[in-house]
Amino acid sequence: MFLKSVDLFDTPKTIDVLFRIFDKVIEEVGHENVIQFITDNAANYKATGEMLAARYGTFYWSPCAAHCVNLMLQDLGERDDMKLTVHRCQEITKFIYNHAYVLNLMRKFTNGAELIRPAQTRFATNVLTVQGIVKQRTSLKQMFSSDDWAAYPHAYKRKATIVVDTIFDADFWESCVHLLKICVPLVKVLRLVDSEDRPSIRYLYESMDRAKEAIRDNMKGKI
Repeated sequence: MFLKSVDLFDTPKTIDVLFRIFDKVIEEVGHENVIQFITDNAANYKATGEMLAARYGTFYWSPCAAHCVNLMLQDLGERDDMKLTVHRCQEITKFIYNHAYVLNLMRKFTNGAELIRPAQTRFATNVLTVQGIVKQRTSLKQMFSSDDWAAYPHAYKRKATIVVDTIFDADFWESCVHLLKICVPLVKVLRLVDSEDRPSIRYLYESMDRAKEAIRDNMKGKI
């Protein structure tokens, strides 16, 4: 059930500000009706939650599981090797979707399948972008070696040749697979905890254990 929202666009989200807002809501609903206080894991929200839990003593604070998994993926996305892989996938996607001829050609070779456009804010979306490109690896190679591509007037311009070189670079595909081996198990956990279909907390610990095992197996003891 949705209760209310507060616009804090122009207001610093200090601990004092957050405490007053949430404390007022708790008083409105009655602290005896609050079982758990969940926020993201930012320091100001964490401190606010712990202060409220200490004040009332009838509920406890918990970090948002989805936010925690997002932070894990965000940290992985800061690695130089993963940054480079994502950047190269972004360049492929950007080039294809910025040129109508190339986009139509891709749809022809993928039987209408689309690539997932990368996002600026969530690394999980970038993982799905990489996954989509890997899924269409054969189709993309066929497209960029086809007569239709050779007939494209801009096929030999710099941006086009960079993309083609990437598509036929074995090291690029190896880096994509490496990224997916590490990140996809965490994306699966994120999908579980970010879903509103059913309460997911009972499955969280098992899902994280499975993710860790999957990453360990995927990397064959390398991490």
